[in-house]
Amino acid sequence: MDRVKRPHVMGLLFMLLSPGIGATRPATSLALAAQGDGPSEAGWTLHLPFAGQSAPLRGAPLAVLGGELDAVATDGRHVYAGVGHRIVVYDAIEPAAPRIVGETAPFFAPARDLVVEDGLLYVTHASASATWYLPQDPEAGLSIYDVRDPAQPRRLGELATDGIASRIVLRYPLAFVLQAWTEVAILDVSAPRQPRLLSTASAGATSDLALTGDLLWLYARADCSDRVCSQSRPRLMGFDVSDPARSVLVKRIDAIGDPPGRLIGLGAVLHLGSGRVDTRGPVEGWRLEPSGDSAMLDVFEAAGRRWAIRRLPSGRPGLAEILGGDDAEPEWVDRLELPEGLESGRAGGAGFVGRVEGGWHGLDLRDGDAPSLSALQPVEPLRIAGDPGWRNFVTRDGETGYLADRIVDLREPAAPRLGRQIGRLAGETGRWGDIDQGPGAVVYAGTSRYEPGTSQREDHLTVIDAGEPDEPRVAVELALTGPAEHLLVAGQRLYVAEWRGDRDGLGAKDGRLSIWDLSEPLAPREIGAIEDLVVAGMVAQGTELVVDARGEQRRLLRSFDLSDPARPRELGGQQMPIQAGDGMLASGDSLLVVGPGRVLRRFDRVAGQAPSLVSETAISGWPETLVARPHLELHGDRLLLGGSSAAWAGRAGVLSISLADPMDPRVIDHWETPPVLGLDCVRARCFVATEQGIWVFDLPELGASGLGAALE
Repeated sequence: MDRVKRPHVMGLLFMLLSPGIGATRPATSLALAAQGDGPSEAGWTLHLPFAGQSAPLRGAPLAVLGGELDAVATDGRHVYAGVGHRIVVYDAIEPAAPRIVGETAPFFAPARDLVVEDGLLYVTHASASATWYLPQDPEAGLSIYDVRDPAQPRRLGELATDGIASRIVLRYPLAFVLQAWTEVAILDVSAPRQPRLLSTASAGATSDLALTGDLLWLYARADCSDRVCSQSRPRLMGFDVSDPARSVLVKRIDAIGDPPGRLIGLGAVLHLGSGRVDTRGPVEGWRLEPSGDSAMLDVFEAAGRRWAIRRLPSGRPGLAEILGGDDAEPEWVDRLELPEGLESGRAGGAGFVGRVEGGWHGLDLRDGDAPSLSALQPVEPLRIAGDPGWRNFVTRDGETGYLADRIVDLREPAAPRLGRQIGRLAGETGRWGDIDQGPGAVVYAGTSRYEPGTSQREDHLTVIDAGEPDEPRVAVELALTGPAEHLLVAGQRLYVAEWRGDRDGLGAKDGRLSIWDLSEPLAPREIGAIEDLVVAGMVAQGTELVVDARGEQRRLLRSFDLSDPARPRELGGQQMPIQAGDGMLASGDSLLVVGPGRVLRRFDRVAGQAPSLVSETAISGWPETLVARPHLELHGDRLLLGGSSAAWAGRAGVLSISLADPMDPRVIDHWETPPVLGLDCVRARCFVATEQGIWVFDLPELGASGLGAALE
């Protein structure tokens, strides 16, 4: 679908998913058609927002594990948590023991902000990889869900935004959505199935928004023209939105630095940290002035009272009830000291919920004179920060999965569980590389650790003993000459591709393949190496190894006899086109190489000889937006390939390629997911690792739905 054209800024995609349910606020007794997200007899039906997909795909994930907690909201009884690629619904009637009662089907861009009102949940989305300096995002937008039955949230409507959708402020029938960090989209949400754009208010590099009466305030950190921002003094920008179809800038006020907390609208007064703007007088008199030691962090209404979260003299946040007084200098009484980090959130009914590190807290405000704080409801984050060209997830039995730094219990696929963290390389001081599973519960991982403030780096082969899943440990770290870009366990051997291009200035030519003996899995021993070899992939058969070797001006499939690992013997090679993003695997006496150019190449493998090219065939039905990555699985005559998006953000997924006719390989199904960072299939189940979670699919659906149906 085309985007709606509007002056100066890219349009918003207006999606008509179904007939509207009227222009007035829906009553709680309104009967809605059973459509949108929710479980059915056939399993989940996955709707694909924002990218122009008009029909849902079957074969949707059985479950999605993990993700980060980015947003929470409450209606007073239930808590809605944006966890990675889904919304999880908790029944919080017992604050000490909230329980999960439902969740949405997965969506492609994680939730960034939530607000719930009158049985409708409003969700803003942006891709996990979207950032303020790369604001364009094909998956960004607003979704509206019917949550009157919290066990079965149903998506009603959606609208694509012009870039990252982050904060939302709701004043029914209007929603104000901060998009691309530069402007606010003013939306009419009176027909939840058909939200529509009314106008935009642009202010530059914008970090927050608030309302005071008919005024929309934005905090602009820099001036921007056509999304190119220049350094300037931060400003408060006030827009008259009494006519939401035509927002008018009425006031600019210089500010200093980033706001200490959120912009807060209290009546006709805008509060900004320890400053305020009183808009009750003439416009020319509006200015930012100090407001004493109020230091409000958030303001909300709940249980018929007004409340504030403010900074206490102790430095911790505290809950205060606003008793009255002037909105510029409110009178309050402190009711409760709050945990560190609980500085803002969402209110509803007689409750409030806020996100903190590691989970969320709720406030029960039914007894306003004695509010109570719920225990921390933990939401353990799972964010896989790996390169799409590496293996970032592995499982051999479908019951226990391994990330580089974590064990995952997969025995209950509908409710997989994160296990104990194995150890962490903090922030920018280190990273995990490729991983593979060895004999039993031993995992090998490439790791690099950087010295803070220097260019010095230590590279290791890290051996993880996961024999006791609740107590995994690092058994040993063995020094490498460069980062381990690829690892391959084959029988009693481990092959480690070390890359040294950024260490001594020799560029892509400088690499090394080390060979390790695994007769003692927890104590690998290096027994040989091939120097001057840059490896982009490899497969093994017995003591022979085929390597996708790359140089600056050429790319070869090179074959080695490693029966004597101390004296590797090259058997020959096959030159290939130069293009990144390929994968290969061995099948019997054949070698399959996917790409470049969406081409499947088949090679015959004969012991003691280099692979010989048999056929080179284009794969039909390949989506234009998907780039191949070296995540391949072969099941019968089906080749499963995990890929990433051709753009920097957007959906990717797993292709099912039929090899029934060797001369006509073709895509017969497509599981759409975020960019794939790892793929392992065991028996009838596939596990797809993405940046924010592991998507679990059942194989029986392959070839019976989606893209396959369209090709029949």
